[in-house]
Amino acid sequence: MFFSCRNLRLLRNFIFTFSFCLLLSFTLLAQTALRNPDTLPLDKATTEYRMSLKSQGVPDKAIDNIIFQNDQIKAQGRRVNIYSSARQHQPVPTTCARCQDLGVETGWSAWQAQPGVNAQLQGLLMNPVTTPFNPRFAITSGTGIDPLTPGPNPGDPAIPVVAPGFGNNSIMLGEWATAGQQGGCIDTLNNIPAGCAERLVCPFTVNTLDTSFVYAYAFVMENPLNAQNPHTAENMPYIEFMILDHNGDTLPCAYQRYLANQTFAGQYEANAIINGPSAPTYKPWTIEGVNLSGYAGQTLTVVITNADCQLGGHFAHSYWDFSCGSVSNLIRPNCNSNRPDTLIAPPSDPGNPYTYLWFKNNNPSPVGTSQIITPLTQNGDTFVVKVSTVSGCNWYVSYVPQHYSIQAGFGTGTSCSQVTFNDNSISPNSSDPIAAWQWTFAGGTPSNSSSQNPGAVTFPSGNASATLIVSSSGGCLDTFVQQFVVPPLPLSGFSIPNGCAGSLLQTVNNSSATQGDTITSYAWFNPSGAPSFSNLQQPGFTYNNSGNAIITLVVTNRNGCTDTSQQQIAIAAKPDAAFATTSVCLGSDVTIQNNT
Repeated sequence: MFFSCRNLRLLRNFIFTFSFCLLLSFTLLAQTALRNPDTLPLDKATTEYRMSLKSQGVPDKAIDNIIFQNDQIKAQGRRVNIYSSARQHQPVPTTCARCQDLGVETGWSAWQAQPGVNAQLQGLLMNPVTTPFNPRFAITSGTGIDPLTPGPNPGDPAIPVVAPGFGNNSIMLGEWATAGQQGGCIDTLNNIPAGCAERLVCPFTVNTLDTSFVYAYAFVMENPLNAQNPHTAENMPYIEFMILDHNGDTLPCAYQRYLANQTFAGQYEANAIINGPSAPTYKPWTIEGVNLSGYAGQTLTVVITNADCQLGGHFAHSYWDFSCGSVSNLIRPNCNSNRPDTLIAPPSDPGNPYTYLWFKNNNPSPVGTSQIITPLTQNGDTFVVKVSTVSGCNWYVSYVPQHYSIQAGFGTGTSCSQVTFNDNSISPNSSDPIAAWQWTFAGGTPSNSSSQNPGAVTFPSGNASATLIVSSSGGCLDTFVQQFVVPPLPLSGFSIPNGCAGSLLQTVNNSSATQGDTITSYAWFNPSGAPSFSNLQQPGFTYNNSGNAIITLVVTNRNGCTDTSQQQIAIAAKPDAAFATTSVCLGSDVTIQNNT
């Protein structure tokens, strides 16, 4: 077919106009994709979104990972509001840490902090890296829980401030329940309120023991959708996790982002309203993993971000912890190899359900497919569980059961014939504590006890022994026998005759001490006579009145042990001699009247 010049000009104009409109459409779609990829038609969601990200210089690897992340989040029924921040998140390299140091058990190690704001117009505006500082960057410890948890409903879980099984310390980002305005965060470029934002960055070098990278996170966020001021998805508080390679690209299956307005399985309502109009929502500790087997010898960078809402009135705070390989509360070995151990895989995330395959001693045939298995193990056995998610991300946790022994033991305290017993038995496994105690006291009173600390037991002097058998809640047993010496007691004794009132009655001290012992003091108590007290070895006593008298002697030996003896004596009244006579003449008999 032949075209005239006029027709060629028309065709050229049509092609130009069509190309311009097509380019304009792509540009508008790319902008729309950047703002809200969920609004794109399904047939254009990937292509135009990829173009919009690529136009900003986002690396191809990061684009692939982010699109994959978006697709999986959509598959879970969650809203997607993620655009790549890998390019702008590239950290300043520091001294590389070990994977084990990410868990802050010995402090911040190579973690670096970036405080900043989540601004309405610019998004995140982060300051240069610095040393982490309280209260926006905190290391948590102890047994406390987040005060906004558990929720108001029966069975709602709590958020302990330390991730269970990950050690003694965890990380907290953001001030507790403090929104941007309350925390003094301002968008200084526009002089308007902004949300506070906290980011932690840590590069680490992967070694062969770090390929099973496990981390845990929990968060509390306010959803401001019903607030007076309008909040778009971009305004929402959020938390974010990523691992970057040396190019700043996001590793596969190493990107997580949660928005405050997302609804997904596994989130709960907090127990109080802070800034309104409704109570915050929270996600309890959740364990995730990343398979780093293809990155041995490389330096990767962990980046975690916590951001309040951009208008400054609603908060987010989050908790984080890290492990390389195993998590202590996921393995419950027994005290001997003849009973099954309990191996527990990380519990499934309701928003991204897990499936499990267990392997023993590198055997390719699985030995279990449930979250919990109870195999009979021997020392040296190793187990690995492959955790697979509906998002297609697979990771591993390793287990090396170490059989243990509980240890019975007790301390004693001796006070003369009484011995006190205090249990100090131990179990090295916190999930299998000592649960029962059986004491036997040879020759003692009482002769046995089932109390943990039975208190004082009376023994005769000389050599004695006690036996303690303890058992754990899991049925482990151990026995401890201890011999000890009960100090000898002195023997108090004396004699004193009955006597007359007014007469001095002499005591005879018959007290004695066992061979090798001595009596160091005497204490005589004579309340009805004189003296009423004496510390002489053999005092004498006088009584002015007749009747019965009680004398007590307490003797003490060099060990401070005492013995007491007591005696009652009869005191006769003193006779009163008297007589009477009459006057008579000399030579006459005198009559004497005896009046005694």
